[in-house]
Amino acid sequence: MDELGVTAVQLRDQRYDAVLHLVTAADGAEKFYDSATNEARYETIEEAREKDVKLREAYMAHPKWYLIDNQVKSFEDKMIMAKAAVHHALSRPIGDWFEGKYLIRHEMRESFPLDLTTFPPHEKLSKQMDFIIERNRDGSKAESSIEKRGNDESGYSYIKNIRTKKNIDGKEHIINKKINIMPSEYFKLLDYKDPTKRSLRVNRIVMIDFNFYYTIDYYPDIKG
Repeated sequence: MDELGVTAVQLRDQRYDAVLHLVTAADGAEKFYDSATNEARYETIEEAREKDVKLREAYMAHPKWYLIDNQVKSFEDKMIMAKAAVHHALSRPIGDWFEGKYLIRHEMRESFPLDLTTFPPHEKLSKQMDFIIERNRDGSKAESSIEKRGNDESGYSYIKNIRTKKNIDGKEHIINKKINIMPSEYFKLLDYKDPTKRSLRVNRIVMIDFNFYYTIDYYPDIKG
């Protein structure tokens, strides 16, 4: 990767707009895991489960990662869940896609405020967002920001966010667009940072526990 000038985070986050992980039938739907009728299934149930867990851990820190497990009545229901995940990734939600958010207070610390030794497999990363000054074609101020996310061990990826308003069928809609950018462009855009707004720093932990996907965000610059 050094020869190509890329990092593990860039390959994971910038290659795919979203990642859907469909859990193997060997985990939760064992009666449908039959290697005799499917040539692609050459592992034992235990081997399939082990590889599935490794794949989850490899991609779970992607900005748009979705876990589609086997807690459904049929394979058709699993496909419906996958379709709902795609629509959610496109900001066009359909059906039922549960996503709960909770606010937790904790004393001010620079480091992660949790004992990670007791956690299941997880990944730590940091994210910094800066608002930049840009103009639309009509001269109005554009709502743009840039992000740097990742960690020192695996590297970083860089994203530009563009927020626009569009009139569709007489109704005003907010459209958020994310564009993957190179490090050189990110550092160039930092020169246009909005001096009236502060940088937003986030420390993040992502993990999977009992087929539930958790994202824990900690804002070290915000008290309370």
